[in-house]
Amino acid sequence: LTLSHFWALLREAEVLPGLIETYASRSPLGSGALAGSFLPVDRFELAKELGFCEPFQNSLDAVSSRDYALAALFWALSVGLKLSRLGADWVAGLAGGWLRLGEGVTTGSSLMPHKANPDAAELLRGGAARLLGNFSAAASTVLGAESGYQKDFQYIKTYLFDSYDWLKLGLCSAREMVSQTQFVQVELPRELATTSAVKALVLEGVPFREAYFRVKEGEVPLPEPAKAVEDFEAFGGTAPGRVRESLALARKALESL
Repeated sequence: LTLSHFWALLREAEVLPGLIETYASRSPLGSGALAGSFLPVDRFELAKELGFCEPFQNSLDAVSSRDYALAALFWALSVGLKLSRLGADWVAGLAGGWLRLGEGVTTGSSLMPHKANPDAAELLRGGAARLLGNFSAAASTVLGAESGYQKDFQYIKTYLFDSYDWLKLGLCSAREMVSQTQFVQVELPRELATTSAVKALVLEGVPFREAYFRVKEGEVPLPEPAKAVEDFEAFGGTAPGRVRESLALARKALESL
């Protein structure tokens, strides 16, 4: 489970340089209000000095486009959605008893002394809605705007600042929450082994449809759930060997960042 969140967030780190290159590598300097500059400036040299790859090819496009802002807001939203799933899984884990959280990311109940409220996880779970609202608001601002600079584009800055302020807080909270997580070994439900029971029958030559219903009707003894977990041996699966393999690849990916 933890590795699934790692790989999802790693993809966001991998895609970010490409987004910057596509949407934030061109300089608008020298575009003027919309028609360019009447001064003999070298826009290519200006772009180079400011760290851009090149200037915008069209001055009207340069002042009209807010692609970079929308891309940044969408990337923040995409990361936020993954943090939301992380928070939801941790809330479920606490309720299911298979993880415990430290006092630094929980608060006590006002009524029940034994209860720990997973505040960090719940705030991560709901925070993506805020990022979705900011992206939607920015897209709605651009929607229908005519070519040229529009004063209402200034609102987009507030959406950007708000999204990235939350994202910084959310990533820090997620790191702290995971670092204060203690996983608890619990007994797996017997039902997890039904797929393995079907698989065993199919390997014996029983048609899948028949095997499925025989297991569903309880006509076949189920293997131990732990043994069933080992059956998923394909790359990326839950077999212990595959999990260790994924962990080694994750460590290698972190070293290359």
